Amino acid sequence: MSELRSRHKAAITTIGVVTVAIASFAGATFGRAKGPSSRNSPDAVIIDIGGAVKNPGVVTLGRGARLQDAIDEAGGLRKDANTDSLSLSERVRDGKKYYIPTEADEVEMPSMSYAPSPSSPSRAPAAPARPVNLNTATQAELESLPGIGPAMATRILQLRVQLGSFQNVEQLNDVKGIGPKTLAKLRPYLLL
Repeated sequence: MSELRSRHKAAITTIGVVTVAIASFAGATFGRAKGPSSRNSPDAVIIDIGGAVKNPGVVTLGRGARLQDAIDEAGGLRKDANTDSLSLSERVRDGKKYYIPTEADEVEMPSMSYAPSPSSPSRAPAAPARPVNLNTATQAELESLPGIGPAMATRILQLRVQLGSFQNVEQLNDVKGIGPKTLAKLRPYLLL
């Protein structure tokens, strides 16, 4: 009878040890799991990244993440990616869509960017070193003009494609967001 009790104690002890081990393993696994709870974290930044990345879609990043971090999380750049018009060090903002253009993308697919937040110090860009030719300017050259950001530069390029070429500087009045005051600021920096 004592041998039976001894076996019974050993079996109960083994079951207890196995139960504790399973519970410990399950707790450790569930603690590390990335799921909906990590997406709801106040430090989570959730963005949608598309275009020339290997795995486009929604990615979750930590607060303070940069565009390069988002690209890495999306599997990296495809071979046809064109990052010339992007700032890979730009901080990404929660809830935004970012588009990484391809070499084939000209004007039709602008890179997604954001305006500086009200808490960001805004500095006026330096004037371009030389005048910019409206009929040959790149996105980056247009963005070097005072008051012209990525979205406005894209609209200027789209109008140029639509027109074939600019015949006069006043045609910039047809670009949403450019009015007489902005045109007056730009005129000294523009050529045709």
